[in-house]
Amino acid sequence: MAKKSRTLSLKERGLTNFEAIMWLFTRLSALGMYALILFALIGALVMGARNNMNFADVMRWAFMPNVSHVQSTDLQSTDAWATPLWRLTASALLLLAAAHGVHGLVVIADDYIAGARAQHCASVEHCFSGCDEPHGFVAHLDFVNLTMDDRRWTMFHGLSSIVYRR
Repeated sequence: MAKKSRTLSLKERGLTNFEAIMWLFTRLSALGMYALILFALIGALVMGARNNMNFADVMRWAFMPNVSHVQSTDLQSTDAWATPLWRLTASALLLLAAAHGVHGLVVIADDYIAGARAQHCASVEHCFSGCDEPHGFVAHLDFVNLTMDDRRWTMFHGLSSIVYRR
């Protein structure tokens, strides 16, 4: 008697290739956030946090490496904490967390939406393709402001219409 295979293909599970990619993205973005937090925590300890900061300040830095989080501590100089490396780390952590969270909200909303038309409007493919909405998925990221030095990138209605201002 031959045993049946217990594995199902993506089509047999009802997952499209896009849904499988987004499932993988969710797992990888979570791992990426863990890696960035660990990187910031180790970086803080190397830069002297173990002697000049309490545990709450170190954790605050680890979850968002921003120089303003260490200005109220006993550090002599915050110059090492304000380098472009930490700005990029903070930006990467913020963008990964936002993308991970938005995808999670879309999945949760999809679980609770019952009507066929409503499911189509809330589906992830619909959001990315932008069938009824000119800016697609990124339109859900309204009023996001990223500031780096003297440049200001303001995103109105998502990434499809970036306006550069000085």
